[in-house]
Amino acid sequence: MIQRIQSIYLAISAISLSLTFFIPFGIYTILGVKEVFNATGINFEGDFTFIPVVFNIGISIILAFISIISFKNRKIQLKVNLVNYLIIMSLIFLVFINFNTIEKGINLPKDSIHYGFGMFLPIISLVCLFMANRAIKSDEKLIKSMDRIR
Repeated sequence: MIQRIQSIYLAISAISLSLTFFIPFGIYTILGVKEVFNATGINFEGDFTFIPVVFNIGISIILAFISIISFKNRKIQLKVNLVNYLIIMSLIFLVFINFNTIEKGINLPKDSIHYGFGMFLPIISLVCLFMANRAIKSDEKLIKSMDRIR
């Protein structure tokens, strides 16, 4: 059934990842000009290489919707969520790597770097995905216990 709690968790996960396109990961003040670091990158030219994370976000949103649609097959839902775990973990890793390379490439003082709320949205998505997996596993356990009773 699509109205199960895991569908709500997966929808929250997809929504929080979708918001990363609109909410910046961080804002850098460079020579009085504010540069925004978001999912598509940063517009400042510096001595660093930027790894784009927009692909990870897009794939993760698609996987969340695939998992919502496959509500009838809980085993496939768990496998899709496992792949989504790995993609979100790599997303979080790449965001922190990008922060580190941008900070070292620009050589800014710590007070000119402001972390945005977009930095925490992938973590919220990961927690919601974890909660969805717990709910899916409890549903599976309930179905197996009902089969034993019959």
